[in-house]
Amino acid sequence: MKVAVRLAAAIGLAIDIESYIIEDGEIGQQFAQALLERQASGVQVNAIYDSVGAFATDRQFFERLAQAGVQVVEFNPVSPLNLKKGWAPNHRDHRKLLVVDGAIAFLGGINISNVYSSGSSIRHGEQAADAIVDGVWSCVGSSNLDWRSAIDNDEINAVILGREFGQQMQAAYEKDIAASDAIELEAWQRRPLESKLKELGARLWGPLL
Repeated sequence: MKVAVRLAAAIGLAIDIESYIIEDGEIGQQFAQALLERQASGVQVNAIYDSVGAFATDRQFFERLAQAGVQVVEFNPVSPLNLKKGWAPNHRDHRKLLVVDGAIAFLGGINISNVYSSGSSIRHGEQAADAIVDGVWSCVGSSNLDWRSAIDNDEINAVILGREFGQQMQAAYEKDIAASDAIELEAWQRRPLESKLKELGARLWGPLL
């Protein structure tokens, strides 16, 4: 993933990293190696991952970092036995943030996972929720347009004022539109029964989404 490679290359003197998903794949290993190298050079590295988002990641991935001196924190553990305070399984850390030297910050909607290593991430992965108003006011961050982001999740977003950045955002939006399929009412009404049943099942989770 080009973004992951750029982030890894930017890791410099002081590092704080926070992500909802950190997977033990090719991209995750690139990040881990970069963090381990900086820690070995005398830099204190701090990492936070979400217990649900990284549920499928082998614990040894994080133990390797911790054993090297990286301060690793599991946000809101799924198991009540590992909690230091009340159990709130709905409260998740959905932020994606990397701070370098306390001066440069990367944020958005991309997790540390191979899923985001190609354009397929637009269709199969989480993306940042981007709002562009009058080509001047832009918002980029980890929030999705759902109730979880509004009520339950910890999110991080940046508001940028400026026409140059707004134009870049507009171009990205138009590129995504060109790669998308329009949902027409007639075609949606003819969707297969399987899709309708899945939608019915999904409604049961509505209060949590």
